[in-house]
Amino acid sequence: MRPKSQRRLLFPSPSVLSGAEREPQVNDFESLSKKALGEGAFGEVYKVRHKISKELYAIKVVSKQKVVSANLLPQLRREIRIMYSLSHPHIVKLYNHFEDDNNFYLVLELAEGGTLWQRLARFKSFDEASAAQYIRELILALEYLHSRDPPIIHRDIKPENLLLDKEGRDGRIKVADFGWSNFFNAERTRMTYCGTLDYLAPEMINQQGHTTSLDLWNLGVLLFELLTGSAPFQAPTQAAMFEKILKVRVAFPKNFPPLAKDLISRLLRAIPDERLSLIEVMNHPWMQTHQPIRPTMTQTVQREALPCQLEAGDETSDIASEDPIKPFQETEYRVLSKINNPREEEKKLEVVPSPQNKSPSPVKQAKQQAPSNLENELKQTRDENKKFQEQIDDKEAELSRVNTRIQELENIVAKLDAEYEDKRKMEKSLKDQLAEKSNRNAELAELQEDESKLYTEYEGLRAKCLEKETELNLLKTEIENMEKLSKEKTQQASDLERDVDRVKSDIDQTKMKYNKSKSEIQEQFAKISGEIDELQRSLGNKDRDSSVVSVEALLAFTQENLDILKNRARVENELLKQYQDANERLIQLDNKYSEMRLAYENYLNELKKHSVNREAEFGNIKPANINSQGELESIKDRLRECIGKQYSNKLLNEELVHLQSLVNQYEKSLGLAKKQSQDLDYLRQVNQKKSSSQQYYKK
Repeated sequence: MRPKSQRRLLFPSPSVLSGAEREPQVNDFESLSKKALGEGAFGEVYKVRHKISKELYAIKVVSKQKVVSANLLPQLRREIRIMYSLSHPHIVKLYNHFEDDNNFYLVLELAEGGTLWQRLARFKSFDEASAAQYIRELILALEYLHSRDPPIIHRDIKPENLLLDKEGRDGRIKVADFGWSNFFNAERTRMTYCGTLDYLAPEMINQQGHTTSLDLWNLGVLLFELLTGSAPFQAPTQAAMFEKILKVRVAFPKNFPPLAKDLISRLLRAIPDERLSLIEVMNHPWMQTHQPIRPTMTQTVQREALPCQLEAGDETSDIASEDPIKPFQETEYRVLSKINNPREEEKKLEVVPSPQNKSPSPVKQAKQQAPSNLENELKQTRDENKKFQEQIDDKEAELSRVNTRIQELENIVAKLDAEYEDKRKMEKSLKDQLAEKSNRNAELAELQEDESKLYTEYEGLRAKCLEKETELNLLKTEIENMEKLSKEKTQQASDLERDVDRVKSDIDQTKMKYNKSKSEIQEQFAKISGEIDELQRSLGNKDRDSSVVSVEALLAFTQENLDILKNRARVENELLKQYQDANERLIQLDNKYSEMRLAYENYLNELKKHSVNREAEFGNIKPANINSQGELESIKDRLRECIGKQYSNKLLNEELVHLQSLVNQYEKSLGLAKKQSQDLDYLRQVNQKKSSSQQYYKK
């Protein structure tokens, strides 16, 4: 025997409480499917067979850890209590339950047909008659649930929670999964937020409280999905879906049945009290138009109290010790280990004669029973004939329906054949178009590849052009700076030339003054010499007395002329000093001009080197010398050659622009060089004149 669970979380099963059997175990069953019949958030459902009774069941395995961690243990207890108390042909029956250390196990009625969602996914949508039949059977189950005292609200009606008792078209609805179910108390409106998003009602989203009319909203959503294959409020986001639900924006297809649209519109009302009741749904023209396609039960519901009720205050109590469990009836559960033998039931019904009464003889008993036996056989035969006749009528009606259905199917097959032929032709046409488009796509792919290569080359050339354009702009800026500097140098040379002219003018004036003074002095000297000679001759002819007087006169005359000579000498010294100053000024200006000339030549050499480098980068042009007239002519010849081909190639056009700029630059530089050479020649002549003047004055 397996060890018992450390702590029981659920109440014991009714069969254990009644003492009919020990608590069931997992080892009592054998699994008949490796894959689960269904999966949920907290467990899975498997098809099993009881090893002793050989009965087939569906066992729902629920993880204890998930239930406890999600605080859903009271909800699971409520589901088990509700399902034990329910007994209806269209509701899955809970036969028993047990638990171990890890899981809860619910032994359920097996529905061989799977879920309605699986069948809907297979057929995409249902015809109106099938959808009406499913809705009719679901309404019977909901009427039963809502007639309980207190009423039971399922709260999660959807195709995944609706099972089919058998496979095929004849499968009947079985409502399952009461995990979200609860009791309805008119004095305390339910406020819980639960259910599937596509099926949520407006009052559930707004948390305004809900009643049994919540199942009616789910019924309208289900009918839309059965007829179209999709939910009516689908949206990309939850917020958009809730907005559609609150505003009840249902996008009906254009070919949607009008009566079904009216029924759904009356069920999907934002105000719960405005929705149709279950009886009104059954009496709606759409339901009346589509009569049952298989035998359907009729029921008269009566308000019945649930044998198991769960009060709000008991949900958190210890189920094993404090939860009040009312006695279960035998019809509410099943003893799993009990073998149901039909012969034993027949033996219980046999009448055993009393030993005190004497039995009549066999012959007499046969004579007494012969008429009654014949009458019974005749009555039985008539009843059987009547039953057979009813069966024949049913079969004939069913045969008529089948023939009608066969005719409809034959028409549909013929229509489908025609559609298939059209689609085959269309498929052939589409294949031809596809082949043509494939060829075009291949050509386009090649063109795109070529275009990609060309675009890559274009981008590379464009990048190079931008780079060269940037360098050209920099070169232009440098040329402008050079031109500006050249203008400044030219201005300085002009200023220097003016200074040289002024010094030259000063020198000429000084020379003129010096020559004039020299001629005057020479004239004075000659005049004085003549006078002296004349005095000497006169002195030789006169006597001694008279010579004394003549000497005094000579001294006076000499003194007078000596002053004149001193003044002349002083003037000559002043002129000589001015000449020396002017000569020093000229030497300084010459040195300054030499320095400026040297700086200009250095700058010009740097400019030539920079221009050669730029020229080599742009057009691979050989270094040019601005003083070389032949090289300049070769550049001009190449320029003229480029002009003739400037429209043949973009690169030649760029080289043309570059060569034109280089020619302009070289011509400007050559003009400046010629002008500087002329200036140097002029200064050299001035310097030679200055040297000759200095030599003249030294003589």
